[in-house]
Amino acid sequence: MMPEPVEALLFDKDGTLFAFHQTWVPINHAAALSASNGDRKLAQSLLKAAGYDPDRDDIVPDGLLAAGNTVEIAHCWNAVLASHHRRGQHRQQPTAENPSLEEIVARIETVYRREGPRRSVPVTDLPALFAELTGAGYVLGLATSDSAAAAEDTLRHFGLKDYFALVAGYDSGFGIKPDPGMVSAFCTRIGVSAEAVAVIGDTPHDMQMGRRAGVGCVIGVLTGAGRAHDLRPLADHVIPDIAALRGLLKLSK
Repeated sequence: MMPEPVEALLFDKDGTLFAFHQTWVPINHAAALSASNGDRKLAQSLLKAAGYDPDRDDIVPDGLLAAGNTVEIAHCWNAVLASHHRRGQHRQQPTAENPSLEEIVARIETVYRREGPRRSVPVTDLPALFAELTGAGYVLGLATSDSAAAAEDTLRHFGLKDYFALVAGYDSGFGIKPDPGMVSAFCTRIGVSAEAVAVIGDTPHDMQMGRRAGVGCVIGVLTGAGRAHDLRPLADHVIPDIAALRGLLKLSK
């Protein structure tokens, strides 16, 4: 059961509203291929460096692809590309010119904005759930490591944008997870204290963000990169997916 003072729910996006692995494994493959100028072998090196496990075709919970943002991923890939270029020069092998860090960021963001809405797989009937939550009086917010623009594109695609009082991305000026800035911005936007907010997410970074902000409740979900044993030490509740909020909140359905 949720603590009584909770009035607002701040959701993570990927792995929380949308099934992480089904959505983001193919998207990140496309982003790596773009960053590597179409070199599939090099794209695999980029993915592995950022936390992709090719043996399991999965993303590791503590890797950049699970918990990082576009700029952090771009820095990682820029270093891999630079190393690849140096090895090619040492061996006197021609290699394609590497994109700059800024270009890598732009390429990743382009892929994320193009593919995110098309490939995102909702974990449940999101419009129905959000209608129930807002109908019960809860205010909703979104805090994501995606860009705000990409997040809003996806929300609009699924008809969800109007349910959210705030959509905060890594580039919104509130800091990045696990810092508490997105929670603070949400509280300021809707005029409540942190104790009145529950944070819901799929990674330790989400849980830590909530704890650092002093929220009333931190809830982990198992539809993303985080495993139950990663989330339980940090969360007040760990639930299979956000549909289980109905039970925690004692909604009628």
